Amino acid sequence: MKQPIHYFNGQYLNENDIQIPITNRSFRYGDGLFESMALFQGKIPLLNYHYQRMSSGLQALQMSWKLDVLELETIITTLTRKNDCPNARIRCLLYRKGAGLYTPQVNEVGLLIECKAMNQNGFILNKKGLDIGLYTDIYKTPSPISHFKTNNALVYILAAKYKQTQALDDCLVINHVGEVIEAVSSNVFIIHKGIIKTPPLSAGPVGGTMRQYILDQLEQYGIPYKLINIHPDLLLEADELFLTNAVQGIRWVHAYGDKTYTNQQVQEICNFVGVTCGS
Repeated sequence: MKQPIHYFNGQYLNENDIQIPITNRSFRYGDGLFESMALFQGKIPLLNYHYQRMSSGLQALQMSWKLDVLELETIITTLTRKNDCPNARIRCLLYRKGAGLYTPQVNEVGLLIECKAMNQNGFILNKKGLDIGLYTDIYKTPSPISHFKTNNALVYILAAKYKQTQALDDCLVINHVGEVIEAVSSNVFIIHKGIIKTPPLSAGPVGGTMRQYILDQLEQYGIPYKLINIHPDLLLEADELFLTNAVQGIRWVHAYGDKTYTNQQVQEICNFVGVTCGS
């Protein structure tokens, strides 16, 4: 079986040829970021959004980032051609190079990029609505770096374990005051009294690229929306609920506990943001 090829610090290497030392700061301390994105028919739909989030995140972590957006695009498209993946899930791992304990010795960025083939060639709304729950064992604390995808993902891992044990499609994560901020790997939106609503970044969610794209489209078309803190009780009053991320696009939720939702307005949102509605 042919080994997948990855990009690793300037080289395209077979997976078994990549050697990461035990002193790697991402392995030891979670000192870095990651970014997941979709590639459809050789193109990355939200590339500029991804690049901006990576650049802002590295700046927040005081790392030195040298690649521009066109160089990043060239690396990714070259990698997907080498793996014969016109439609793929891309994962970029960015970490601080060098050794040291908590105090870094350098601020240069290391980069590992993987691609995994996908069958879909665009964002497609799910036919069957999701059944979701609420994870409350551990909360996520808002901070200046909470809206970036850092290499410490323990809250999401434990939430995903809860989802698995409860046989749910997904579950929602809360912050320190019990507000719903996001799902395991997605941002959360509700439609309540005809208004699209989602938590502000100050509440603690990841600043999702699809989230921001949707907000930009709503702004452009003059469609009302609100950034509000969402208490779990508000979910029971909402007419519709949907999740968003950069790989799956938009996914509508059918049930949260005993509460069920429709997806009529979600389909309308899909129409103007370029997500195909499944039939």
